[in-house]
Amino acid sequence: VSSMPAFNHSKLADEVLDEMPLGLSGGEARPDPPPGGFRPLKIHALCCPHIFFGYHVLTVATLGKILSAPGQSACIGVVLDTIIDSLGLTRTRISVLYFLGTLGSALLLPRAGVLLDRFGVQRSVVAVSLGGAGTCAFMATAVHGEVTLLVAFFLLRFTGQGMMVLVSQTAINLWFVQNRGLAMGVAGAAMSAGVTAVIPLAMGRLVDTVGWRGTYLIFALILAGVMAPLGAAFYRDKPELYGLWPDGKPPRSPGGPVDGGDTDAGDAEEVWTRAEALHTPAFWAYALSSCSIAATATAFFFHLSSIVEAAGADKAALATIYTILAVSGVATRVAGGFLVDRMQPRFIQAAAMGLQALAFALPAIRPHFGEPVAALIALCQGVATGLFMNVHSTTNATFFGRTHLGSIASVSNSVVVLGSALGPMPFGITRDVTGSYHAAFVVSAGASLAMGMFVLMCGRRPRKRGARGGHLTLGTAHSCGGLGQAMSSAVVPVAEVEEGGLDSPHTAADEEARYADEGKSDRNGAAYNSVTTSRLLAVDGADDGALPSSRRTTTVPAGEGTEERQYLKTGSLGREPPHPERGESREQLIFDRGAPPPRRRGDDDDS
Repeated sequence: VSSMPAFNHSKLADEVLDEMPLGLSGGEARPDPPPGGFRPLKIHALCCPHIFFGYHVLTVATLGKILSAPGQSACIGVVLDTIIDSLGLTRTRISVLYFLGTLGSALLLPRAGVLLDRFGVQRSVVAVSLGGAGTCAFMATAVHGEVTLLVAFFLLRFTGQGMMVLVSQTAINLWFVQNRGLAMGVAGAAMSAGVTAVIPLAMGRLVDTVGWRGTYLIFALILAGVMAPLGAAFYRDKPELYGLWPDGKPPRSPGGPVDGGDTDAGDAEEVWTRAEALHTPAFWAYALSSCSIAATATAFFFHLSSIVEAAGADKAALATIYTILAVSGVATRVAGGFLVDRMQPRFIQAAAMGLQALAFALPAIRPHFGEPVAALIALCQGVATGLFMNVHSTTNATFFGRTHLGSIASVSNSVVVLGSALGPMPFGITRDVTGSYHAAFVVSAGASLAMGMFVLMCGRRPRKRGARGGHLTLGTAHSCGGLGQAMSSAVVPVAEVEEGGLDSPHTAADEEARYADEGKSDRNGAAYNSVTTSRLLAVDGADDGALPSSRRTTTVPAGEGTEERQYLKTGSLGREPPHPERGESREQLIFDRGAPPPRRRGDDDDS
């Protein structure tokens, strides 16, 4: 040790902080550049550059969700009677065609989600907008019978309710993390107001003026002339690719797990593939409960006039229900988005299922009800739907990360679309067979309660194998004679080191190759390329049981005077690294918790 050159601890610390990602060292926040550098964002310089670009994405994506209207049931219902009269179809026949078209859309969505991840939201929204425009033009000019109407229904549901909503929802999730729930709530509230109130009223007047074919032709022009260029200009993939952080600010310092580890105080984001996500109970807890609430809510809306008539209520009760549904739905989307950012989603989803159960238990208990009970039913239904939509639109991104969000969310959305397609049929069959909706109400209330219990038990945030919360400390270590000394450190978010967790051995070259596809040269700000100082990756505050017995292999070059190496610390300073006297130009350091480093030929007992 005495023969080694003098060592300036302060200079070493400054060099490490300079090389750390900006925003972690206390400087101006900026993510690490991806391979090839940051992508240009010229449109931001032209459109209010002092405003976080994510707000532009949120505004245009909200418009995109609203312009999914041609494929939404509330808007198709406006022209349904006119289409029946024009084509000479029965209501049963057109209902079957609509169901088949919706079913086909649900089955195709998962494959489309994979393409969304591959091509990104910008290209996808242009393709979906032009595809929707072509579908509306097809609806206006080529639908003259059952076969063409079935094709039109399928394309409308796929491009509108399916892909336009999925692409817009994904774009918002990519640009917001800390305020994801609130952003999605605002977008959802605007969508609810537009799709259930504003656009249906406008469509009604257009149908009276230019007919249903002219109405769809106008939609085609709007999608091709407005949505496609706006989407190309403002839809963007991860903000880190453009030198920006989600929410316009660097991630918070990660803290310990909240409430048993279900949520994190920090912004650590796990990367899950679709196959991994589909193998978690949490995914199916939220997907199936969302499917249940979508099925029963769609059945409620679809048969609402008949339900009110069977209860002996007058038209004033029906008007009250529609008004309360609209107001409560919009208000809950905003308030629910605020709650999603601060509460575990399983509690919010369970509350939605409980309110849904109450909405169906009331007419089951009192088959004949008046306006006060109708108002209470509408309030429960509106709040339940608003809460469920907030959880459904944000949970996949929060639990499974943004890298494969399109393919994961497309499966979840497909299940929900399938539920909305299947929901009305059992209600209609029950009414035809028994003469009332009583049995359907009882089954729906019981199913909602069961799904609420299911999501409470299985809806905790899943953790990848080897990840147990806590956070990593990136520090500097001066290694001499096998002794490590941490000189300075900065907290960085824990990243579940591999898709297989900490149990997967890998090298620094593997790190760069794996994360190059994500547009990142490192993982969550912790650089893995060679530096002029050695670095110590330590688990801050982890006890002996915090991490599994795991082996981590890292290849780093050896420096002159100061030995450069990287190793995983578990609870204590860790095993002594090999001595520099071995004289190797590159070393592979293997540390196995609970076992000494592997011995090499020529090592004496002391080493």
